[in-house]
Amino acid sequence: MGRQTVLRIKEDWVNETEGYRSGDSGWYEPFTDDPGRLFRSLQREWGRCTGKLYRDLGDQILKCGWVFEKRREYDGCSETFLQSTWVEVEWGYTFEGVKK
Repeated sequence: MGRQTVLRIKEDWVNETEGYRSGDSGWYEPFTDDPGRLFRSLQREWGRCTGKLYRDLGDQILKCGWVFEKRREYDGCSETFLQSTWVEVEWGYTFEGVKK
């Protein structure tokens, strides 16, 4: 089997109510490589889309993800907070994680 190109994502969670980053998922391969299907799935999980992520490469700026927002409950009580989820998407990586 040769090298196979894959899509991978990383989610970063931020508690916007209290102003701190609460963790990240690490890089992983999602269930689909279709951007539209992935976006709709992430939107169901993390709430409404409030923006896009961009990467400045010097000579060009590329869209590389989305920001979602959702009201969540703290563990162990009914008090809520506003959570944003920053989803970075990378296309064109091999299984070894080396950019083509």
